[in-house]
Amino acid sequence: MFCPKCGKSIDDDSIYCSHCGSAVGRPQAPASMERRETNVYAILGLVFSLIGVMVPIVTIVLSILGYAFSVAGLHVAKRLGGEGRGLAIAGIAVSVVEIIILIAVIILLALLS
Repeated sequence: MFCPKCGKSIDDDSIYCSHCGSAVGRPQAPASMERRETNVYAILGLVFSLIGVMVPIVTIVLSILGYAFSVAGLHVAKRLGGEGRGLAIAGIAVSVVEIIILIAVIILLALLS
């Protein structure tokens, strides 16, 4: 490849001419244009936890699923550089609160009967 400004030979993968400093290559895509991975585990964890709040019949099952997926999402977030970390923490928090309330209700019902 040749520099369009000075005409000297440069590497094919060059972005700038090593002789005159002129821009010759394709500019790098901005960071906002890069495709980022989605942390599906964190999303599922929060969704299961929130559905568990709304559907009392299956609260324990959805809370446990929400907790498990959220913990997995937290581990995946470390690999993705923090992507989905907030969702995973929210899923863990909602699941733990659900489980604590459910245990308190079970104990209260056992004491009242």
